[in-house]
Amino acid sequence: MLGMRPTCDYLGSDSLFGPAVVDWLWAGKEALPGMLVVVPTSQSGRLLREGLAEKGGALAPRVVTSGYFLHTGEGAPEAVEVLAWVEVLEGIEDWTRYEAAFPQQPGVGEEASWSLPLAKSLFGVRAGLVEGGMMIAGAAERMGESIEADRWQVLADLERKVESLLESWGFESRSALVSQNKIDWPSGITEVVLAGMVDVSPAVVRVLESSPVPVRVLAGSDEGLDDWGRPDQEHWGDREISWPKSGSVTLSGDPIQQAECALEKVARGGRASDQVTLGSVDEEVAAELVRTFGRAGWTIHNPGETANHSLVAWLSAWRAYLRRPEAAEVMDLLSFRETGVLVKHRRVARSRALSSLRNGYLVRRSDDATRVVDLLEREVKAAGTERRAKYLKRSLEDAELTVETYANLAKSRDRFLSGSFHEGMRSLLAIVDPENESGSLEWLHETEPVAGETKRPASFWLELLQSGLQPLADYAPEERALDVQGWLELSFEKGNHLVICGMNEGLVPGRPGTDSWLPEGTRRVLGLSSCESRRARDAYLLAGMIASREENGRVDLLLGKSTGGGDVLQPSSLLLASKGEKLARRVSKLFKEVPPPEDGLSWRHEPAWDCQVKKLPPPERLSVTAFSDYLTCPFRFYLKHVVKMQESEPERIEWNARDFGTLIHVVLEDFGRDPEARDLSSEKEIGDWIHQDLERALQERIGRELPAAIRIQKEVMKKRLSWFAECQAAQYAEGWRITEVEKNFQLKIGGIEVRGQIDRIEENEVTGAKRVLDYKTKSKDHGVVKAHAVQIKSNTNWPEHLKEVEAVKAMLPLGYRGKEAEARWTNLQVPLYALAMGELDSVGYFGLGATRSNVGVYLWPDFGSADVEAARECAEWIVGQVEARVFWPPAEKVKYDDYEKLRFGKSLENVIKPTFTA
Repeated sequence: MLGMRPTCDYLGSDSLFGPAVVDWLWAGKEALPGMLVVVPTSQSGRLLREGLAEKGGALAPRVVTSGYFLHTGEGAPEAVEVLAWVEVLEGIEDWTRYEAAFPQQPGVGEEASWSLPLAKSLFGVRAGLVEGGMMIAGAAERMGESIEADRWQVLADLERKVESLLESWGFESRSALVSQNKIDWPSGITEVVLAGMVDVSPAVVRVLESSPVPVRVLAGSDEGLDDWGRPDQEHWGDREISWPKSGSVTLSGDPIQQAECALEKVARGGRASDQVTLGSVDEEVAAELVRTFGRAGWTIHNPGETANHSLVAWLSAWRAYLRRPEAAEVMDLLSFRETGVLVKHRRVARSRALSSLRNGYLVRRSDDATRVVDLLEREVKAAGTERRAKYLKRSLEDAELTVETYANLAKSRDRFLSGSFHEGMRSLLAIVDPENESGSLEWLHETEPVAGETKRPASFWLELLQSGLQPLADYAPEERALDVQGWLELSFEKGNHLVICGMNEGLVPGRPGTDSWLPEGTRRVLGLSSCESRRARDAYLLAGMIASREENGRVDLLLGKSTGGGDVLQPSSLLLASKGEKLARRVSKLFKEVPPPEDGLSWRHEPAWDCQVKKLPPPERLSVTAFSDYLTCPFRFYLKHVVKMQESEPERIEWNARDFGTLIHVVLEDFGRDPEARDLSSEKEIGDWIHQDLERALQERIGRELPAAIRIQKEVMKKRLSWFAECQAAQYAEGWRITEVEKNFQLKIGGIEVRGQIDRIEENEVTGAKRVLDYKTKSKDHGVVKAHAVQIKSNTNWPEHLKEVEAVKAMLPLGYRGKEAEARWTNLQVPLYALAMGELDSVGYFGLGATRSNVGVYLWPDFGSADVEAARECAEWIVGQVEARVFWPPAEKVKYDDYEKLRFGKSLENVIKPTFTA
C-alpha cells in the first residue's frame, strides 16, 4: 500500500529561496503554531527563525532537522551500545567464523584497548545504515547476491549478539527502533513542512509516509525533482551548470589567497553587509576568511567551527597520568585550569618549578624530586658565596614545590581509584567541572546502569567518556557583520551578493562518506546517499543560487589550487559540467597556473605573531661569558641577558652538552677541593677517585636507575675522565699543583659589575709560575686563541654592529705558524680571568674532548699584558654599548641561533620592532 504523498509548492527559481520560504510561512502565519518545519541543518533553521522574527510578532513554528524523525528517546545511549560491541568483540574466542569480515584476527599484536576503536567503527556502520532505516541484518539481506554477502552475514551475526546483550541489560538499540519505524508524533502538529530538504533520507521518507498530518514540500525550482523535493540523479547528473552571468569564477592558490580574493570581491561589490552572503565549503578556507576579514576590520563568525570542551583534553591528560604519574604527565595536567584545585592552585608556579627541575636535574618521578631536595639542601649548606647560596635556595624552593605538586596529585589519584569509576568521576567532576558544562554527568547517568555488568578499568571508561562528549559551538560575536555559512545553509541566506569559497571536487559535490565498511558501490545497493545523489543535490542547489541572483545580484565562485599543507586540489566537476568549446575554455581557466603563496610558504606571517620585546633597564651585572654573546649579536644578547629569555629542554631523556659539561665540572671541582685527591700523583689512583666520585654525583642527581641513554653517556664520560687522570698525573709530575678551584671574582668595568668563576688556579712548585685553566668539554679542541678571536682577512664577515669599531680589534697569534695578525675579538673569557687575577704567567684550557688527542692542557702562546689590555678595551666598549642600550641591529646570521623560532623563517629585523632600545 502506498503511503502518504506530499503536496509540493514551488517558490520560483528567480527569487532567493530563504526569503521566499519566510514569505510563504508568513502568508499563513495563523497556522504557524501547528507547523513542524523541517530544514537541512540547525543553522539554516536559525536563519529561518531570524527571518520570521524580522517580519514581526507571531507564534513561531517548531523548526527541526530530519534527525528529529530518527530520534528515539528509548534507545540505548551511544556509550552503552559501544560498550556492548566491546563486550561482544572481546568475548569471541574463535575468530575463524568471522574471517569473511576479519581476515586477520583483531587484537593480535595490538594494544590492549584494540576493541574500543573497532567497536566505535561498527557502531558507525549501524549509524550510517540508519539513513536507510535498516540494521546490519537488513543490509545483509540486500547484499545477499553480491560478492560481499559473506562479509555482511558475519557482521549481522555480531549484531545479533550485541542486540541480545543490550536486551539483557534492559535496552533496545536505536537502530532497531528506527528499523521498526517507532516514533511518537508530538501533539498539536497540524502540518509538516519540508523547506529546502533536497536530500531526505529513505528512513525519513518512510516515517513521513505514515504521518498522521499532511506533509508539504517547499522548493525553489521544480526542475528535475521527485515528490519529496529530491533532485533526480539522471536529470541533474549530466546537466550543464551555467556560470554566473553577473559574477565570476576565480582560481586561487592556497586558502590564504582564496580568503583575500573573497575579501576583494566583497569590497568591489560595494554592497552593505546585510546584502552579502559569504560561504565556504572548505573549513580551512573558512578559518582564513575569519582572519582575513578581521584584519580588514570586518568581524565575521564561522558558525560551523566547533571545539571540544577543555575537559576532553583534560581527561586525556588525566588518563595518561593514571597510567604513568611522571613529570611529562604532570606537566600536561598543570596546563589545564581544571587541575588548579587538585594541586591547591599556583599552577603557573608549579609548572615553572617542575620545568626547571626537569631541565636542570632530569626529574621524572616524585622520588627524583625528593632526591633533588636532599641534594640542594646539602649544596646550600656548602655554598661558598652568598650569591651561590641564594641561587641554590631558589632551586630548593622549586624542588620543594614540585614534591608538593606530586603529593597533591597522588592524593587525588588515590581517591579516584579507591572506589568505582562512576563514584570517583562524580567526585572529580565536582572539582574540575562544577557547572557540568561538558555534560559529563548525563553521560555518567546513562552508563552507570551497565557499569556493574562489566569489569573495566578507569582508563577504558575515561576513553569512552572522552569520545562521548559533544563539541561546543564557537561563540558568535554580537557585533559581527557576516557569518561564514556552510553549503546547505547558503540557500537560506538573503544576501544578493553571494561569495562561495572552496568550490573544489570532494567538497562540492560532497562525499557521502569514507567508511571502509560502506564503500560507494555498497551504498548504491543499499539505497544510501551516494556520489551520484550528492552530485544531483549540489548541482540543483548551485544552479538555484546562481539563477536566483541573475537579475538583481552577483555570484562569485572561488576555488583553490592547493590546501594550506600543499596538497593539490581539483576544480569541482560542477564547474566543468559543459561540452565542446565551452568545456575547453573552462578547463583552460580552472587548470591554469597561479602565483605561488608568499615566499613559497603554506602559511603567512601575521603581525600579531611578532615578538613584543620588553623594554628593560641595562643589567647591573654581567658574566665574563656574556661578552661573547654581545660580540655575536647585540639583540640576542638583550634577549638572553636582559630579558632572560632562554629555551629549556625539559622533555629530553639524556644529557645535552650543558648537562655533560656541568657534571664533569662537578666531579673535577670535587677533585680540586679535596686536599688528598688533588695531591695524588698516580694515574690509576686519580682515575679510581674520579670514577668513584662520578658514581656518587650521578646517584645524587639522577638516582640509582639510570636511563639507557645516560648509561651510554656515563661510559663516554668515564673514558674522558680516564684520559684526564693520565694528563693530570703528567701535569703533577711537571710540578703543577692545584691551589684553588671555582674561584669567584668581580671586576668593575664602567658602571657594570663583571663576574666570573675560574675553574682551576695552579702554581708550579718547581718554577713558581702561576696559571689559570678553564675546563672545556667540547668534542674537538681548536686552540685557546681561536676560541677568542678570528683573524681579519679581506673576506672577513663583519656583523653590522661591529663595523668600524676599533675596540674589537687586536693583534693576536692567529697568523701563519702562530705569528701575530690583526684579529677580531669573539670572546673575552680567559683574558678577563687574567685581568681579575693580576699577574699570571699563562692562561689556557684543560680540554676534555671526545678523543685522547683532544684531552690535555692548551695554553695561550706568549700571553701577556698587551692581550689583557686589548681585551679590557673591548670589554669597556661593550659595557658602554650596553649602558647606552645599543641592542640593535641583530646579526643576520649566527652559528648557533637560540632564537630562531622568533624569526618565522625571516630575518629578525623583519619581525621585531626595536621599541625596546634607547
